Amino acid sequence: MLSVAKIPFLGMTFQGFLGFLQIEGKLIRFGTYTGAKIVKLELDSEHATIIIRQKKYLITFVATLGPASHLKAPRQGKMERPILESVVGTIEVKLMKKDGTLIFQETGNMAGIELSEAVELQG
Repeated sequence: MLSVAKIPFLGMTFQGFLGFLQIEGKLIRFGTYTGAKIVKLELDSEHATIIIRQKKYLITFVATLGPASHLKAPRQGKMERPILESVVGTIEVKLMKKDGTLIFQETGNMAGIELSEAVELQG
């Protein structure tokens, strides 16, 4: 699971994220609150490549939106923000130690993906 968003805080906004991987019974948590950093963020309306550096790991997500549904999401209390969401997206996940040792790599084709307003995260 990975979520990246602009977070409103005290009248300002910052880019925040949180996520986790569960591999062989071990839960690896990462996010703004753990001190992890996004080292690469490339987004458009249908694709996302995100690389995160966490204490011991580099975590790579490459997501591609599949056939999507048009939905409405909240904006200032009204359900008027358009989003595209797919439950049949493709996601590639790679977990490596910082020394380059590959720990886990897998591709899933039934991933839930929403990339609404993703391009705004790059700025």
